[in-house]
Amino acid sequence: MATNLTTFVIILSDNEPPLYKEFSLIEGKIAKAVKISLGVKKGYTLAIRTPTFIQYIDSSLALTDVCPDLLRTDKYDYSYAIKIINKTMKDSIQLIFETETENKIDLPRFIVKFSYDELLENQSSMYIFNKVVTEFELPIENPQILINFERMNINCNSIDLINFMKNSCNRIIFRCRLTLNAINMINKRMNPIKELIESEKTYIERLIFLTNFFPSRLFEFNLMTPDLEKFFKCSRNILHFHTMFYNSLYKHDSKSNSIISQSFFEMGNGFLINQEYVRLFHSIQPYLSKIKENEQLHQIEQRVFSDQKLTFESYVSAPFQRPLKYPNILKEIINGTPKSHIDFKPLCCTLKMMILMCSQLDSYCDDIENKIMMINIANRISLIPELIAQGRILLQTYKIQIQGKYKKRKGRLYIFNDRLLLTSINNFLAKFKEKPLFFNKIKKQSFLISCDMTMTSVVFSFDQQTNKLIYFKSKEAKESFITELSKARKNLFKPHRIHVEEIIPSCYNNIPPPGMFDLSAASLGQMIYFSGGLIHSENDKNSPLITFDAKNNSCYFYKSIVTPDVNMKMTIAMVPRDEKKMIPSIYLIGGREKNNVMHFDQMKWEKCPGDQFSRTYHSMITFGDYLVVFGGINENKEASDDIVSYNYIKHSWNTAFIKFKKPSPRYNHSAVVYKNVMIIYGGMYNNQKLHDTWVFSFTQGEWAKIDLGKNNSLFPRSGHTAVMVNQFMVVFGGEGYDNMPFAVNIDTWEVIDLKIEGNYFLGMNRFAAALYQDMNEKKIICFGGFNHDNSVLINSFTSLTLPEEIIYPIEAPSKEEIIIEKGKNQCKLVRTSSKKINLKNESLYTLVEPLSENNFKRPSIKCSSLPVIINQKTE
Repeated sequence: MATNLTTFVIILSDNEPPLYKEFSLIEGKIAKAVKISLGVKKGYTLAIRTPTFIQYIDSSLALTDVCPDLLRTDKYDYSYAIKIINKTMKDSIQLIFETETENKIDLPRFIVKFSYDELLENQSSMYIFNKVVTEFELPIENPQILINFERMNINCNSIDLINFMKNSCNRIIFRCRLTLNAINMINKRMNPIKELIESEKTYIERLIFLTNFFPSRLFEFNLMTPDLEKFFKCSRNILHFHTMFYNSLYKHDSKSNSIISQSFFEMGNGFLINQEYVRLFHSIQPYLSKIKENEQLHQIEQRVFSDQKLTFESYVSAPFQRPLKYPNILKEIINGTPKSHIDFKPLCCTLKMMILMCSQLDSYCDDIENKIMMINIANRISLIPELIAQGRILLQTYKIQIQGKYKKRKGRLYIFNDRLLLTSINNFLAKFKEKPLFFNKIKKQSFLISCDMTMTSVVFSFDQQTNKLIYFKSKEAKESFITELSKARKNLFKPHRIHVEEIIPSCYNNIPPPGMFDLSAASLGQMIYFSGGLIHSENDKNSPLITFDAKNNSCYFYKSIVTPDVNMKMTIAMVPRDEKKMIPSIYLIGGREKNNVMHFDQMKWEKCPGDQFSRTYHSMITFGDYLVVFGGINENKEASDDIVSYNYIKHSWNTAFIKFKKPSPRYNHSAVVYKNVMIIYGGMYNNQKLHDTWVFSFTQGEWAKIDLGKNNSLFPRSGHTAVMVNQFMVVFGGEGYDNMPFAVNIDTWEVIDLKIEGNYFLGMNRFAAALYQDMNEKKIICFGGFNHDNSVLINSFTSLTLPEEIIYPIEAPSKEEIIIEKGKNQCKLVRTSSKKINLKNESLYTLVEPLSENNFKRPSIKCSSLPVIINQKTE
C-alpha cells in the first residue's frame, strides 16, 4: 500500500500487499520481537529477502545485524525486505534469478525454491541447473546460468553451489534464447495488460468530458443544482485518482518485465473513492430524469455523440462500473503469467484485493439502492414507522390481488430479509397510495398454498381467526414468492427447531390431489403413500391413493384407485414371496361400513381372508407378522381400549388379554413401535382430550403408564401424529392452537421441548405424516388435514426438518429391550453402556432402530430390494 514515510522497512507477503513500517520497528530487535510487533499469524515466520535469495532468519537474531540494508527509500525496490513465509519453508532457500534473453526481450526476475532435503538427495550441481530450466516454464533454447557474469560450475556439489550463490555473489543471471512458442506465451500476458492500459485511457477521456463539458451546458439550460454540483466535484476527484493510476500503468506499457501489481498496490484503497459517487448518483436520480427529458440537451447528445452512440446517462454511470471490470482483466493477466514470474504471486494478491473492493462497492451500491427503495415504499404507506430499520433489505416485490367480500382489490406483497408486508392499493384521492394489511416476521408468517396447485392463489394467516386469500399474476410469480421466502427464512432459522416449509410438487399427470383429511400415510424408500381418508366436499367421498416422491418432490394422484372405505389406517409389512425373498405390501384396516382388511395388489385393493373388523379413528402399526390395532370407535359407536392384531401370514385375528391396568378407551390418538413395544400418546375420550403416555410390551403382553413429568408441550391433544426417529418419538400437530411439538427419548423417557418455525399454518390436525430418509436427507412429509380449529383445509404437502440432536443423537439407540415390571405398572428400561455415535458417518445407524430377528416368528428369509409398488404411468 502507499506510504507517506520517506524511509521505511518493506514487509512482503504472498497473501497481502506490501507494508511499509518505520525503521524503529526492527532497529536492534531480534526476529521474534519483530514478529510479535507485526502480528504475524500462527504458522508463519520471518525471512530476509536480498537481491539473490530469500531465507528464514532465526528468531534469536537481530534483523539489522544480519541485513543492515533493510532501510529503504524506494517503495518499489524490494531488493532488501522482510518476507513473511510459511513455517514449512524454514528448511529451504529461494534463489532469485535475473533474466537475459538473446532475443533482446526484457523479462523480470524469477524465483526458484530449493529444500535442503532435496539438495542432500541430489548433490550434483546439474540438478540445480535442470530445476531452474524447468521452473522457468517457457520453452527455450541454449540455457545458461551466470554467477557474477561467469558460467556456473556444473561439476561442484549442489549445497556448495547454493552457499556460493548466497554468500559470494551480487548477481545470478539466467540466460537463454526464447522460442516462437515462448514469445507467443509472453504475448498472452502482454495483450490483457495493453487492454487494461488502453481501456483506462478511454475511461479517463470520458471522465474529462463528463467533468468539463456537461456542467457548463447544465448551467446554460438552468438544470444545475447544488446536489449536481457535489456530484461533479466528486467526478473530478475520481478523474484525479484514475489519472494517477493510468500514469503508473503507462510505465509498464509494452514491457514484458512489467510488474503490474505495483500500480494497484500504489493506489491501495483509493478505488473506494467511488463509494461517494454511488451515494450522490442515487441522490440525483430525479434531476437526471429531468435532464434526460430536456430536448436541448438531447440535441447536444445527438450532435456530439452520434458516432459513438453515447448518452449523458452512459457517462454518469461509468465511474461505478469501471472498478467492477478490473478483476476479470487481472484474471486474464494471471492466466498468461508463469508461476515463476516475480509478479505472479503479487498479481494473485492484487486480484484478491480488487475482488474484496468490488464486493464492498457492490454492497454499498445495494445498500444505497435499498435505502432509496425503502424510502419510496415508506412514502407510499401509512402507519408503519418501523419500516425503515437498520439492516432491513428489500428482497422482492410482487403485484397481487386480494380477495375481498365481493370483489378483488389490487395490492402489493413485499419480502424483506426479516419481514413480510402485504398492502392494498388505495384510491387515487387517498393521502397514502397503499394501506398496510400486515407487517409480520418472516419466520412466523404462515400461508397455505391454494387447493388448486396449478393456479396462482395463496392463503395467508393474519392471526388465529383471520385468513386472507391473494392471487399472484402468474403461477411462476407464486413459485418465485415461495422460493424467495424460503431462502429468507433459512437465514433466520435457529438451531434446535423444527423447520416447516410447504412444497409445490410437480404432478406427473398434471392433476393436483383433492382436499383430504382423516387419512393415513406409510413410507417405502423415497415413496410415501397417502390413503384411507375422506375427500372434503359437499358429500364426503372416499379418498384416492396418492404417492409422493420425497427425493424429487413429485406426486401422483390415482383417481381410479379409491380407498374401499373411510377412516381406514394404512401400514406397510414385509410379506414372504417364497423361501428366499420378502416383498413390501400395503395394508388397510378399519372403516365405517365395510370393515375389512385390504391388501394392495395389482393396482387395486383386494380383500384379505378372515373375519370382518369394525373400527374407525384407531391406530395401526406393524410388529412381526401382525398388523396391530389399538383404540378407535367400534361397531357400537363407542371408544375402544382393546389391542387387536391381524396375522397377515395366517389371516387370523387375535385379541390381547391384559391382566393389569391399561389405558382408557380413546380415538384420534397416535401410536409408534420401538424395539419390542408400542407407545401411544393422547387422543380423545368422552369429548375430552388426553395427554397420557402408555407403553405396551409385545414380549410381556402388558401395559405400563409413563410419567413424563410436567412440560410445556405436553398439552392434551388429538388428531396429531407421532413419528419414530432414532430413539425419539416426535409428536406434533393436533386440534388446538397451542399444540407445540415435542420429542420423547424412549431410552431415557426424557422430554425435549421443540420449537417450530416456518410455514406452520396455525397447526395441523387430522393429517397424515411419514418419515423419509436417505444418506443425505432426513425429513417428515405431511399431507392433508385441517388447521388447528378445523376451519381451513390444508391441501398441500409440507416438509418438516428436525433438529440435529434428534437426527444425529450423541447417544446411539440402546440395544436392550424395554422391560415392564409386572404388578407395578411402571416401565423400566434395562440399559447398557451406550456407544458414541459418529456424527459424520451417517451410515453407522439407521434412523429407526430395526426390530431384532427374535421378534419375527418365521424362518430366516432374505429381503429383496424394495420394488416400486406403484407404476407411475398406470392408473
